[in-house]
Amino acid sequence: MSALKELSPSFQSAIWPWATLTYFSILFILSVPLVTAINPISIYGMAYATINEDKLIIQGGVDYQTPVLAPNVNQFMMLDLTLPTWNVTNPPWRNVPHEVDLPANLTTAAHSMSVSPDRNTLMIWDPNSPGSLTSFDMSTGLWTLYAVPPGLQFSLKELKAATNPLTGKVYIPLGDGNFNMLVWDPATPSSGAGATAAVGPTPSEAAPDGTSPSAVGTLSSELMPDAVKAGMNGYTWTWCTSRKTFILFGGRPGADPTAPYLHEFQPKGSKWTVMNTTGTEPPRMRSSCMEPAYKGTKMILFGGIGADQVATGSIYILDLPTMVWSQGPNVDPLQNRSHMACGVSGDSFVVFGGIRRTDPNTILKVDATPLIYNMNSTMWVPRFDRKSHYTEPSTTSTKPTKPTQPTEITPEVSPSSGNSGGAIAGIASAVIVVIGAIICFLVYKYRRQSGMSEVKPILRPGTGSPHAPLIDEIQNDPNPSSTAILEKAPIRHDPQGNNTQHGESSTPDNTIVSLVGGQTEGSRAGRG
Repeated sequence: MSALKELSPSFQSAIWPWATLTYFSILFILSVPLVTAINPISIYGMAYATINEDKLIIQGGVDYQTPVLAPNVNQFMMLDLTLPTWNVTNPPWRNVPHEVDLPANLTTAAHSMSVSPDRNTLMIWDPNSPGSLTSFDMSTGLWTLYAVPPGLQFSLKELKAATNPLTGKVYIPLGDGNFNMLVWDPATPSSGAGATAAVGPTPSEAAPDGTSPSAVGTLSSELMPDAVKAGMNGYTWTWCTSRKTFILFGGRPGADPTAPYLHEFQPKGSKWTVMNTTGTEPPRMRSSCMEPAYKGTKMILFGGIGADQVATGSIYILDLPTMVWSQGPNVDPLQNRSHMACGVSGDSFVVFGGIRRTDPNTILKVDATPLIYNMNSTMWVPRFDRKSHYTEPSTTSTKPTKPTQPTEITPEVSPSSGNSGGAIAGIASAVIVVIGAIICFLVYKYRRQSGMSEVKPILRPGTGSPHAPLIDEIQNDPNPSSTAILEKAPIRHDPQGNNTQHGESSTPDNTIVSLVGGQTEGSRAGRG
C-alpha cells in the first residue's frame, strides 16, 4: 500500500477500474465448472454423415466386446470439424442436441443416414424386418417416425442411402426388395412413406429432378444392371458434386469375381455406366468407406475387407478430372479396419470406429481414437487440420496442380471443443497476464513521466545559465538513457530570441527496419 500512496490521486482513480476488472474476472472464471470432454464408445456398423465439412455425425452401431457379447447401441454424437486443429488424443466430440429421447428403433446397426439438401434433416434408413425409417430435424431436435417402405423391409443390411442435393431425392441401391434401387422423393411423405408417429416436422420440400416419371411425394424403383447387383451389400455409395452423379464402389462379389466394381449413376435418365480408371487401382472390397473431398474433385477410399476376408488399412485417392487412382501409405496394420465412419474437412480425412478382422473367424475391437490422413502431406498424422490446399482447376486446362513438398506434423496438445478444464485454465491465465501487463505498463508510464518532470537543466560549465544545455554532450553520451532527456527537452529561447526545440531524433527519416517472418507449409495435394 505504501507504493500505492506514492501515486497521484488521478492515477489511482485510473488504475482502480483495471484492478476491479481483474478481481471479478478471476471470480467469474473460477466459478465456471470444469467439464470433461465426452468420448464416444468405439463401435462399428454405425450410420454416419458429414455435414458441410463442419461435423461428422454418427448414430447407432455395434459395441463389440466378445464374440457372444456385441450389443447394439443408440449412440448419437457429432465430431466438431470447425475447430482449426485438435489432437487425436482429445477429439472434440459432443452429443447431438435433441429435445426427446431417441426412438427405440434407433438402437440398431448396419443401417444408413442421408442428409436433406438444406443440411437440416437427417433420414435414418434401417432395412430388413421389421426395419425403420426415421427423420431428425437438427434445428428443433425432434424426431419423425415413418412407415417403412415395403421394399426396404425385404432388403439386406449394409445398404447405403445418399441424397441428390439438387432435388432432395434419396437413392438406395438394392433398397427395393434387394433387387432394384429404391428412390424416395420426400416432398410429400404422406404418399408411400407417411408419418405414423410424428414427433417433429416432415422433411423439407424438394423439386423433381427430371427422372422418368416422378410424382412428388412417392416411392419409386429404379432398375439396376446385373453387373451392379453383383455387389449385394457392403458397397460404398456417395454423391459426387463435380460430376453431379452417384458413385458406387465394391460390395460382396457375385458369381464373376472379375466383374467391374466401380460404377456411376446419372439420376437424370437413370443411366448406369462403368467408370474406366487408370493408375494404382484398388481391389474389390466391401464395408469400406468412400468420401468426396476438395469439392468433389477427389474420392477418398479407405479400409474394408478384401477377398481374403481380412481387414485392410489401405487408402486410395481417385482424381476425378483425370480418372487416375493413386495410393497413399497404409495405416499401421494394428489399425486396419472395416465398417467404420469417415468424413472430410479441408485437408483432413477422418476415420472413427470399425472392427479389425485378422482372419475370417477372428474379429478385434479398435479403440475410439480417430485416424487422420492429411491429403496435403499424404501422411497419417496425429493432428486434425482444417486448412485446405485445394485450388480451383483452371477453366482452360485440367492439368493437375503440381504438389508442393509435404511438411511433417508432430503431435501436440491441441484445443478442445471448449469443454475441457485445460482450455478454461489457459484462458484464465491469459486474462490475468494481459490485465497484469496493462497495470504494470500504466504504473511504469506514470513513474517515468513523474521522473521526467523533475529533470534539472544541464548547465554548460562556467555559464551558470539554464538556457544553454549541453546538446553535444547529450547526443554523444554513450548512456542510452540520456535520450529520455531529448524526448522531453523543453523549448528554450536563445540569446537571439529564436525558439529552439531540443530533443529531435538523430535517426534518419528514411531508416526502415523490416522484420520478415513466416513459415511455408508445403504439400503434395495433387495426390489426394
